[in-house]
Amino acid sequence: MRVLALVTDAWGGRGGIAQYNRDFLTALSPIAVLRILPRHALDTVTDLPAGSWQSPPRAGRWRYTASAVVDAIRHRPKLVFCGHLYMAPLAALIARFCRAQLIVQTHGIEAWQRPSSLIRWATEAADLILAVSRYTRAEVLRWAAIEPDRVVVLPNTVSARFTPGDRALARRRFGLGHEFALLTVSRLAASERYKGHESVILALPRLLTEGLDPMYLIAGEGDDRPRLEDLVREAGVQDRVRFLGAVDAEALPDLYRAADLFVMPSSGEGFGITFLEAMACGTPALGLGAKGDRDALVPMQRLGTAQIGSSRSASGALSDRQIALFAKRTAHESLSGSVTLASEVQRRFAPAIFARRARAIVASNPASRDAS
Repeated sequence: MRVLALVTDAWGGRGGIAQYNRDFLTALSPIAVLRILPRHALDTVTDLPAGSWQSPPRAGRWRYTASAVVDAIRHRPKLVFCGHLYMAPLAALIARFCRAQLIVQTHGIEAWQRPSSLIRWATEAADLILAVSRYTRAEVLRWAAIEPDRVVVLPNTVSARFTPGDRALARRRFGLGHEFALLTVSRLAASERYKGHESVILALPRLLTEGLDPMYLIAGEGDDRPRLEDLVREAGVQDRVRFLGAVDAEALPDLYRAADLFVMPSSGEGFGITFLEAMACGTPALGLGAKGDRDALVPMQRLGTAQIGSSRSASGALSDRQIALFAKRTAHESLSGSVTLASEVQRRFAPAIFARRARAIVASNPASRDAS
């Protein structure tokens, strides 16, 4: 099956959407010939699936559109994969012209508000809509006039490189001693202030009074960092916060292993891949469980709140008391449960499971059988 993938980024891209695109397209690669057209690719492109091709990035809108149309005319795809809702109109027009199946991927906040009439038309024209979480699926069905069975949940997967490891070595790598290390990994974008860094920063004085020795590690880069640095100074916790900047992929598993608690009290997660990555490394995680992140957090709660917790205050944010309470519970638990936590994550979200689900979803769609 010839597949044209219109994506914001995939190989060479960063962040959860790029990773999801890589995972989904890799899952299709045994049954498809992939042509991938990204808007962006910040890093070197490596590890493309065998037989796949990815074009250089086309950042300009009209340049990208022209490139996609020319590629479609030349190669006549049987399936068009649209990796972001905002690209759905272009994908729908190409799919209609080529008489190809159309799959539209939906993630988080971009799919939670009623979009423009053009995007609604393109979405409703899709043969299949994928959603990373039940929350996103429900929001799409709220505004799209489409049969519910055409909107299917396919949650994120987590790479096999995220596993428990040598925690002492990982802590030395990041300069940690006996501190209770809290960690958040995310973009520091002004447009994504819902990630909840403020809640953790403001909880640090409470953690000190509760007898912990906290160190908050913030991994990620973006234009909101200066505001967060100001907040750290205002709270008087400069010696309790370290901004790590962008952490490369090779070091990321050790960063999760080094932490005592991964905490991201986000109110806007489409799913929350970093929760999975942390737990797959055996590190307990704390989040709101407010939207799509429930699908990552709730399945782990049967292991007990000493391993994974989800709590929400009346204000819609985690309070300093809630963060301190969960941190203390985690600090007093042994690390013996880390392997159990990691095993449960792999049992539910391993790449092989994701790949089987992805291929089964595509194969079960009548339009895909016509396209093959």
